[in-house]
This record gives sequence, C-alpha cells and structure tokens, in this order.
Amino acid sequence: MKQEESAISVVIPVYNVAKYFAKCIESIINQSYKNIEIILVNDGSTDNSLEICNQYAAKDDRITVVSQTNQGLSEARNTGIRIAKGPYIMFVDSDDYVPADYCKDAIENVQKFNSDVAIFGYYRVDGQKAHEHKIFDLDDGLISKEMAMESTILYSYAWNKIYKLSLFDEIKYPRAKYYEDSYTTYRLFEKAGKISFINKSNYYYVNTGESIVSNMNEKTISDQFESLYNQFEFFKDSYPDVYNKSKNELIIKALRYMTFCPKSHNLSLYQSAYGVLKNNKIPKNIGMRYKVTMGLFKASAPLAISLFQIQRKRRQN
Repeated sequence: MKQEESAISVVIPVYNVAKYFAKCIESIINQSYKNIEIILVNDGSTDNSLEICNQYAAKDDRITVVSQTNQGLSEARNTGIRIAKGPYIMFVDSDDYVPADYCKDAIENVQKFNSDVAIFGYYRVDGQKAHEHKIFDLDDGLISKEMAMESTILYSYAWNKIYKLSLFDEIKYPRAKYYEDSYTTYRLFEKAGKISFINKSNYYYVNTGESIVSNMNEKTISDQFESLYNQFEFFKDSYPDVYNKSKNELIIKALRYMTFCPKSHNLSLYQSAYGVLKNNKIPKNIGMRYKVTMGLFKASAPLAISLFQIQRKRRQN
C-alpha cells in the first residue's frame, strides 16, 4: 500500500517510552482497518525508543519515523500533522493502546454522518483495573456544537477523536504548554461543520503515574488555568449556555491558581483568576472547602494568600 493512498494518518509522539511502546505500536499495526499511515515522531528520546521505532518501520512500510530534538508533545503532534497525508488524522500517545477496530469504527462513523470530527469514549487503565468514560450516553450520530463544546471542559483530549486533517490548516497545538489539548480542541470543534459521536469506548489511556496531573507545579497549574480561561472567554460570547452551566469548573481552577501561583508568576493570569473569583457569587453546589477558600479571596486576596503560605510551610515542616 502506498502511503499517499492512506485514509487515516495515525500520529504517535514518542519520548522515552521504551518500556511501554511495544503494546502501543502493536495495537496500531494490527488494526482491522489497514488503509492507514503510521507516523512515529521521536521527540529527542534518550533511551532506545528511536531504535524500537526504526525496527518496526523496517517491518511495516506504512510506518514513517521522524526524529527531532526534544520540543515537547505539542510540537511532536504538529510535526506529525505537517507530514500527514490524511484526509483524516488520529492521535495515540505512546504509553497507551487501542482496540483492533479503533480506526475502522472512526472512519465508518465520519463517513456515515459526513462529519469533520467524531468523538468516542475511553478506558482509564490503573494497574489491572480499567474504568470506562463514555463521554455521552447516546447512540451513534451527530451531536450539537453545544454538546461538543461542553465536553471539552473535562474531555478535551486529542486521542479520543478522529479529525479531518484540513481542520489543522490554521490551528496548531501551542508550543511549550501543558494541557495543550485544552488550548486547541474547542477551536477545532468551532471550525468543524458537523461533529458526531461513536458509542464505543475505543481507547485505553494508561495511568503510568508520570502524567502532568500526577506532577502538579506552578507551570502545570498555570497552563491548566490559562487554557480553561481562554475556553470560557470564548464560551461567554459564543456559547453562553455552556459558560453558565459549567462555570463552577472555571471557579475551581481559578481558586487553584490563586492558591498555588504567586502574583509574580504571571501578573496577567493572576488578575484574570482574581477577576473570576471577585466577579462571581460563591456557588451553592461546590464543596465546602472551595466555598471557604473563595470567601477568603473575595474578602482579601493578600490575606488569603498569606494564610495558604503559612499552611503550606507547616505541612512541609
């Protein structure tokens, strides 16, 4: 099969995943739908990940290996997007794996409903346990833009979707940002003409304990809030029902930002987070600790920050 005839480009960023990668790449090679190209983007791995990529490429002519200096997940995906032949594209993280019909179900759905994006559920794998996340309790079919936009607040992942490659003509993943999907997915949804849903959970997200969620710091908390704040600023004007229905999530992330990131970290983001807390009433349907924290910040941000700094020092001692 010639790569230019491939209907789906599957992009897999690779960075120091030698111990996980075989399961991932084997799950793609053995897809029931064969008309795919597989793009492995080695993002400056220092283990033998590149060697493993080349070994698989020697055995399967659908595989293209690209090697670059370490630039992060966003740039690895962007590299894959640039060389993809499409017309559809999917993303798989190199420590995850997919079932045999991952590509087949995706391409059949977008072709049946003439959609530009299709969304499906996934399993989160923790050790020997797999917990299903369905996203929607719906049959296969088209969904509204509002439903799709609301889903991005919790499920903005790049990997549980198939996209028309043309959606990325003017949209790229942001360089040097964590939560890169949150910066990007809602923009792709807005550009899409039709969005559909696949009522199958066709992805296995493996919790290795090495994710950004497991290693929260000022940078990750800052990027998380910024990406969500950008989304909600867009929702405020274009999807006000989504904004009002889901605003609690923005408030909670603003509280996290104000609690963990000093004013000097990013003055503009600090002011945005403080504005979220100052300009909204304390929701009735959030946990008591969030209510108390929000009340402190509304009364006096400097006092609240001082109290939390003292509390953190006591925990460290």
